[in-house]
Amino acid sequence: MRTPFKTLWLGALLLGATGCESLLFVEFDAPEICKTEANLTFIGVPPNPLDDQEVQLEFDLPLDGFQELDPGESVTLDARVLLVEITAKDAQQDLSGISAARAELLPAEGSSEAPVTLLRYVRPSNMAASPHIALSTDTPVDLLGLVNADAQRVRLTLAGSLPETDWNADIRACLSARVKSYYLKTLAP
Repeated sequence: MRTPFKTLWLGALLLGATGCESLLFVEFDAPEICKTEANLTFIGVPPNPLDDQEVQLEFDLPLDGFQELDPGESVTLDARVLLVEITAKDAQQDLSGISAARAELLPAEGSSEAPVTLLRYVRPSNMAASPHIALSTDTPVDLLGLVNADAQRVRLTLAGSLPETDWNADIRACLSARVKSYYLKTLAP
């Protein structure tokens, strides 16, 4: 059984010597990784018959060690936010009055950069009473160039006819990740 391994290894070295090292790689794909922030409190908003109300909630999205990833030549990384779900803790809480929502990644404190919109929500015209809404996107934003701390600040903005009393919700954020390591480039000094 040693001969096939030696043959494979010799073939890999020959491919690498001819400039084909990018043909040999290992790829890890996680189509959905989710994290839930439990029991966050949204403030109630008094009704205003003349205009939609708006409420914002900021929270930290834990990304421990994420910003230290420096792929270099031998590794490529891609991480994108896919979905944010808001589910009221009280199943009787009606969120169907929320007409629009957005989730934004805030820049580092003191930065002059603008927030980056990650996801949006627009209420469907036929939405029935529900304690749940989901923000999504057609074009996920790559997070790697935006992350600058172990916990990144996210602002969630809800607009429409909002609950009048304070309410609690779980917020579930899902992202996809892909890591690709070029085998021979990784082994090179």
